Amino acid sequence: AAAQAAVEAKACRLAASAQAAVKASEARRHTAVAQAAVEAERRHLAVAAQVALEAERRHLDAAVQVALEAERRHLAAAAQAAVDAEARRLAAATSAQAAVDA
Repeated sequence: AAAQAAVEAKACRLAASAQAAVKASEARRHTAVAQAAVEAERRHLAVAAQVALEAERRHLDAAVQVALEAERRHLAAAAQAAVDAEARRLAAATSAQAAVDA
């Protein structure tokens, strides 16, 4: 009976040890799966961030080009207005001089 109890105790310890090993293996597998999911999410976020940054860069490039073109048109119009005003001033001065000479 004592030998039987010792065998049963040994069997219980072996079963508990096997169960603990299975639980540890499952925990390692779950950890590996979680780490893989975290890495996949990190890669996904990195790609999404890169796409968003590139879209923002293109948006800013386009906005700068629009602003530069608007400023170029504004400066060209201001320069043309100054040239036209100077031409009118010279024409008026020439006309006044012609009237004085006449």
